[in-house]
Amino acid sequence: GMVDEVTGGITPRTARSRDSADLSTIVISTHVARAAIDARQAVLARDLSSDERFQEADSIRAMNLRAAMCAPLYRAGKIGGLIYVDTQNAREPFNSNHLGVLTSLAILSAVALEKARLRAEMQREQRIRNQLARYHAPAVVGRIVHSSENLGDQMVVEEREISVLFADICGFTSLSE
Repeated sequence: GMVDEVTGGITPRTARSRDSADLSTIVISTHVARAAIDARQAVLARDLSSDERFQEADSIRAMNLRAAMCAPLYRAGKIGGLIYVDTQNAREPFNSNHLGVLTSLAILSAVALEKARLRAEMQREQRIRNQLARYHAPAVVGRIVHSSENLGDQMVVEEREISVLFADICGFTSLSE
């Protein structure tokens, strides 16, 4: 799931089910997800019906959930998403081993997301550099890219004295042909 930092809402993005249930409308327990976000660590609820953290959650009873786990994905010090798992099966509740695997998966997923973000940022910068290199000197391109990365550093207009030489080589057109 993705966490909207402005509204605090949780939007499920991808779902898998053991059976062939219709996953077009993904429903997760926001209480369990919010507990993981607030704790800033993975949360395990082995028995949701008796867990006092979730006694007031009518949605858990309505979905008939027995157990749930949720682990946040940290990216650059912020929660960039969640991995959420629940079950309605009372015979196979989650345990600490399951939570350890989920936590490891969340860490690896967060690293992969950050790596993908950095790769996309590098590709964007390279495209900008390639486009600007056609018309500007390398030092100017570096300065433009640096100023676009740091929005606080805006380019300033500078007045300088320069020399420009226009030269016409006699017969250059016929020489180049």
